[in-house]
Amino acid sequence: MYSGWNQAGGAAATTAAAIAVREVSHAFPAAGGEPVLALDGVSFEVPRGQFLALVGASGCGKTTILNMAAGLVRPLAGEVRVAGQRVCEPRRDTGYMFARDGLLPWRCAQDNVEVGLEIRGVPARERSRRALQLLELVGLAGFARALPRQLSQGMRQRVAIARTLAIDPSTLLMDEPFAALDAQTREILQEELLGLMQRPDERKTVVFITHSIDEAILLGDRVAVMTPRPGRIKEMLDMPFGWPRDVNAVRADPHFAELRNHIWNGLRPARLDAAAAFAAAGE
Repeated sequence: MYSGWNQAGGAAATTAAAIAVREVSHAFPAAGGEPVLALDGVSFEVPRGQFLALVGASGCGKTTILNMAAGLVRPLAGEVRVAGQRVCEPRRDTGYMFARDGLLPWRCAQDNVEVGLEIRGVPARERSRRALQLLELVGLAGFARALPRQLSQGMRQRVAIARTLAIDPSTLLMDEPFAALDAQTREILQEELLGLMQRPDERKTVVFITHSIDEAILLGDRVAVMTPRPGRIKEMLDMPFGWPRDVNAVRADPHFAELRNHIWNGLRPARLDAAAAFAAAGE
């Protein structure tokens, strides 16, 4: 086993934490029954500029954690702090990117990128400058006036990335942003995201949800492995790959396969239990 792995159930406290999740629990109402406990005593911290990947079975509360960090949901117990402040409502310094691009179909790529800036009252000339700069950064300089229906799914996701970065968030929350893409486009956007994260002027604190173990290892500084519902942090694993990061070099590193097997074995019992329950329900 690779000795660099940190297998503690949470992160040690640090004054440099950009995101701090402290003893968070949450439940959702169930029709005609007891509330469903989604999260139970979850604690971890994300230092400034770090990329944390969250993996776990469906329903373990990953998206709920992001919603709390975004100020969209309040925990029943515990607290979430961003930049040292308790999160009670959406913050201007936090960007949230969903699995679906959510572009406005009547607005061209540039106008979609400008949405957040427009809401904040940024002057039109500055909005245009920033949007065009970001579209060039994500490889869409020639598609500024294209409508979403004229773009491929991968291109729309690039527009969504640019839109999220346009407000210049210090904290970036990403909920399976590449899940709907084909394998080739997904790998291309992984590399583009790595390129963005390695720019000193664009380095963000990121919490990234994915069901792909490979993606978590390729992108993350750390990978948090969650238990099935109710979600808890089972392991917090440090990735042994430095920056700048080359995806081909990471895949060729012997630690990659070792880490992948380790994480898969940690998740596999939950997947087997879910499969068994599904099979039993069909009998």
